[in-house]
Amino acid sequence: MARYLRYCPVYVLEVRNLSRMNRNYLAAGLLFIAISLAMMASKFLAFDAIVAFVERTLSRDHVITEADKLLLTHYWYAAAAVTLFFGGLLSACAIDKLRGALVQWLSRDALAHLGTPRPMSVLLWSSLCGLALLLLYLMHMKLGLRMHLLFKKEGLLENLTFILYLLSAVACAIAALRTHRNPAVDRHRMVAMFYLVCAVAFVLVAGEEVSWGQRVLDIKTPEALAALNYQQETNVHNLLTKSMLDKMTKAVALVFMSGLIIMWVLAGMLRMPVLHFLIPQPCLAGIALITFFSGMVLHLEIFEVLLAIFITYYSYRVYKAAVHRPSGDAALSALQP
Repeated sequence: MARYLRYCPVYVLEVRNLSRMNRNYLAAGLLFIAISLAMMASKFLAFDAIVAFVERTLSRDHVITEADKLLLTHYWYAAAAVTLFFGGLLSACAIDKLRGALVQWLSRDALAHLGTPRPMSVLLWSSLCGLALLLLYLMHMKLGLRMHLLFKKEGLLENLTFILYLLSAVACAIAALRTHRNPAVDRHRMVAMFYLVCAVAFVLVAGEEVSWGQRVLDIKTPEALAALNYQQETNVHNLLTKSMLDKMTKAVALVFMSGLIIMWVLAGMLRMPVLHFLIPQPCLAGIALITFFSGMVLHLEIFEVLLAIFITYYSYRVYKAAVHRPSGDAALSALQP
């Protein structure tokens, strides 16, 4: 396919001057863009056929309600948007400078000398974990009971979410203690306080996730709280109605992704060493995008576990940086502003 690109009107690049690898990037990018445009067009031209296919092959009872059609529409647009994004990304990779800048940004870690995980490994494994969970969730309705054991209330993934938040809290607490004692870190007291706040927040989220051990300890929900909580559990977040909880999930996902973009832009503009200890690595962009997608389009439960994975990687990095003991004056001076 790449050899036919020379006949396409390309306004920024002269295709004949591209290397073979760059032509392949451009071909793949244009293919993804074409698929995305075809998906958007099929929504208006052949959506009834798509609904009939889903009804015949994927629906358990072979019935698609109007609510299901609306949900399918959201999934369809979301898949088209993701496909368009990757098409644009692959097309940009056809330009050597853009591809080099992207790889340099994703692999950047100012704390690498402190023994933090390798950025490209984090990008690979966190993204694969996120995609695997996303795929399992999307196939949940098709695979039936076995997948239901993963995603049901108090299932394996909910318990995993609790464990990940708890481990993240412990990692941040240790990082806070070590950083507070390390004057080599720029503004170490402020950084330590931030880690401590994160640790407390993660403990609170972990407790909310399992309703503060209500079922493990066999604690009955107080009647006043049960009347307000739509799942009749001992937690705060379910005091909201289901529709309000869905809207809150979308709002949190939007703030989460917008906040990351703003922090990464500020980190590039401001030359402040302290930001390297606070802001997540750019290599977490993959799992961040997957988490954002799940919060905007899918369900709260899958959003929670993906967010827990993101937070676990972040907490492990700050833990590794805090417990590392650099040797020599050069390593100490690298931490100072």
